[in-house]
Amino acid sequence: MKKMSMKNRKALFGYLFTLPWLLGFLAFTLYPLIYSFYMVFHKVQIGADGISAKFLGTGNLIYALSLDFEFLDAIFEIGKYILVLTPLIVILALILAMLLNRKLWFRTVFRAIYFLPVIIISGGLMSSLEKCGAFEIIDLTENSILRWMNYSDFHQIYFVIELLLKNIFSVLWFSGVQILIYLSGLQKLDQAAYEAAYIDGASNWQVFWKLTFPAMKQFTTLNIVYTIVLLATFPTSKVVTLIKQSMFGQGDFQGLGYSSALSWIYFIVIILIMFLFLALTGIGRERRKK
Repeated sequence: MKKMSMKNRKALFGYLFTLPWLLGFLAFTLYPLIYSFYMVFHKVQIGADGISAKFLGTGNLIYALSLDFEFLDAIFEIGKYILVLTPLIVILALILAMLLNRKLWFRTVFRAIYFLPVIIISGGLMSSLEKCGAFEIIDLTENSILRWMNYSDFHQIYFVIELLLKNIFSVLWFSGVQILIYLSGLQKLDQAAYEAAYIDGASNWQVFWKLTFPAMKQFTTLNIVYTIVLLATFPTSKVVTLIKQSMFGQGDFQGLGYSSALSWIYFIVIILIMFLFLALTGIGRERRKK
């Protein structure tokens, strides 16, 4: 009997690990997903006789993309929110993971503190804290430098700083899982390679760029995808709120059909943002070369 190669063995283990998710997807998710796409092109109403669907063609999509300005504004805002906060969260998670990977006193306690928000986080809690202004670190209107940047050619830089300062605690709050992912990767690195690098006279900066950073690229891909999905689907997202409201509406462009159309448009936007990040980081090109 021919012995299985290491590559095929790893592939087999990968398929076995994903098999439970795949079976669950086929059993519980695939049909609702296909049916939601069907509803995109219909006006769906729920009555005493059950569910009725009236064919509208692309009416729901055209209305959403041309006349539903509230939805378009929400898409634009969440897009900016994701584009700015995703790299900040991923970079911060890597820095904190490298710090927590060192031999420190009470290292386990610090890890638990950073992961605790992941356990207690909820949409209602985040909304309450946001309304109380708990996530804003300073009042931007009182800072003369930032006000000057806002009315000068540095407006885009001001926008990034403003978004960061208004969401600094959200960045820390949403980085718990990413820290754990990076920690799992850092703990698997070959320490002999680090020792050899230091013996050859490499600095900490050189070791990071030549050894640590390349080894973390696959974990960075996972963290980017996870962060984008987390920010896009969190209950406080205005787009998610609009989709829920449209689901129970009774107007011409309301109900399950229009809500499905909004959901699919949002899904495509999030996929495009993911591809944009992967293209900018060059991870996709490296995988194609292999």
